[in-house]
Amino acid sequence: RLTLVTGDMRTWRAGKTFEAVILGFNTLMHMTEDADLQAALQTARAHLKVGGRFHLDVHTPFFEYLERDPLGRYDPQ
Repeated sequence: RLTLVTGDMRTWRAGKTFEAVILGFNTLMHMTEDADLQAALQTARAHLKVGGRFHLDVHTPFFEYLERDPLGRYDPQ
């Protein structure tokens, strides 16, 4: 069973632990300060059962795409 919750990942507390904690859709990359990143990871850890799994989805960009002209047209090959 999946329970979807939303909140500030730096401070949110469920009061219980889970078999898995998932941070999807590149959410962790919004933590631009070290203190925010540490707080978000501490929140994930606080909610994991012993032996639980932490799933993290992070986008890894292709730098050559980031350097392209944003006004250009790029057709898929």
